[in-house]
Amino acid sequence: MNKKQLIDAMAKESGLTKKDAKKALDAFIKTTNNALKKGDRVTLMGFGSFAVAERKTRVKKQKTIEIEPFYTDKELIEAGDSLIQIFLDTSNKEYVEDFIISFYNTLAVYDLNVIKESNEKWGSWFKQLIVKAKKIKDSEQTKKKLEEINHAAKNYSINRVQAEIDDKKGNAIANMIKSIDSIKNVAIQLEEILLIKVFDDEENSTLVSITLTEDDYIKLKKNPKLLYNPRKLLEIMAANKQVK
Repeated sequence: MNKKQLIDAMAKESGLTKKDAKKALDAFIKTTNNALKKGDRVTLMGFGSFAVAERKTRVKKQKTIEIEPFYTDKELIEAGDSLIQIFLDTSNKEYVEDFIISFYNTLAVYDLNVIKESNEKWGSWFKQLIVKAKKIKDSEQTKKKLEEINHAAKNYSINRVQAEIDDKKGNAIANMIKSIDSIKNVAIQLEEILLIKVFDDEENSTLVSITLTEDDYIKLKKNPKLLYNPRKLLEIMAANKQVK
């Protein structure tokens, strides 16, 4: 259960509005944090205790992430296909399965075929796909459909409504966005478009869309490891004034 789900449950249980439930939860978190910073222990009988515990620092050797390309540039150019790269900051198989089902369904309702796909990489989850428009074998049509998915995803994320798209596509986009609600950091590259979702320190999520420059597209294609840190990637793009 994430913060949003907890607020919804508190509002339902208490009869408070979601706004008031959020205020109450934020006040509890702030008060508890202040007490812990002072070295105090917070105890709620029948529920639990909060206290700061000292632990020995553990030095963890970072694993080198190696991602072998499963396609060649020649394949992409000759076939007129488009590249999709997906990073989910979770090892929860249920979350990943929900996303896979909803994402592949979204591709299907937008008439995109998966031509080739890489193996899944776990720890966090990473996968690469090559897609092509079903009816029109043209790279520009494929890119146009990916742009439609991007536009619909941004619109739903901001308004939580399915405006400007038909019910079938609207439901697909809604399910796709909901499937990443519990995943803190997400990066999805749809050819020259980058969707990044991150949580801030107050557990509020933000979904932003970035149109990649040719240089950035080449960098991500050659070095997919950059997608493994969506927050840092977002900061870099924001510094370059590419965030919309």
